[in-house]
Amino acid sequence: MALEKLTITAYKKPDYSDYAGKFTVLINPESYRKEVEIKYAGQQSLGSSAPELRYIATGGEKISFKLVFDGTGLIATAPKSLMSGNKVKPVSFQIEKFRKVTSEYWGSIHRPYYLQLSWGTFLFKGVLVSLGINYKLFDPNGTPLRAEADVVFTSSILPEDQKKKKKNQSPDVTHIKTVRAGDRLPALCAEIYDDPNYFVQVAAANQLNHLRHLRPGKELSFPPIINK
Repeated sequence: MALEKLTITAYKKPDYSDYAGKFTVLINPESYRKEVEIKYAGQQSLGSSAPELRYIATGGEKISFKLVFDGTGLIATAPKSLMSGNKVKPVSFQIEKFRKVTSEYWGSIHRPYYLQLSWGTFLFKGVLVSLGINYKLFDPNGTPLRAEADVVFTSSILPEDQKKKKKNQSPDVTHIKTVRAGDRLPALCAEIYDDPNYFVQVAAANQLNHLRHLRPGKELSFPPIINK
């Protein structure tokens, strides 16, 4: 089975429609960190030793990890988009392609793209909020051969989509979803059932021969889960 790599898919619209491009990483992250900020306001009474905390809101989820851009040619499994013939493209090209997908301002929508991160059963929708690049290795002319990027993404979901997601996660009704570019079956199962591990049953119900490559525009049926 081929190694699946983290893919960042860009969309022009906040409902994650109108495909705009994608970036597949050269090397999968070694780890990633999820973080949620819970906001409180403190009000300290006269004579008290500690403030009383009043709940305000729960912020969006953040995810952070480190990406590697490598131009040494030592990585044997580079995505086709980062190759030129039999050679991997320069680090500067890789970084520029990443920035175009994730952080460049586009006048047509007056902002950077909305992003969907997918990697196996992992799915995250949001925007890039922080990018720091550390250049690590150079050739004799000073051209970078390797760089590491620290990236942070924050979730971004429309309120009506949040309500729809809660409704759609009901396990006792059949759901129909239209495949979009970049969709993966385990991630779709996570949306419907809150569990990515039903992808084998869903594939069987839809008579899918290939689990990794879903055709955009195809309608998939997600049947009820019995005794979930």
